[in-house]
Amino acid sequence: MKIRILLALAGVLTVLSTWLPSQALAQGNSALPFTIANNSTTADADLYAACLGIDTNGNHVWINLANSQVLHRWL
Repeated sequence: MKIRILLALAGVLTVLSTWLPSQALAQGNSALPFTIANNSTTADADLYAACLGIDTNGNHVWINLANSQVLHRWL
């Protein structure tokens, strides 16, 4: 069961990682155009999701999925 959930999440993240970069410039800092819903038997507290990337200036960023805020981290 957990493998099926992980594969589903991996598939969603793969699609988003190819689709979001093309949408990021058009969307600006507006809310992300998707919702993650946990329809599994696993508790929400046991699931983690991250959206990582590099902005147009080459800075490493991650997105707070709770409020769509883009947070920068320089490596």
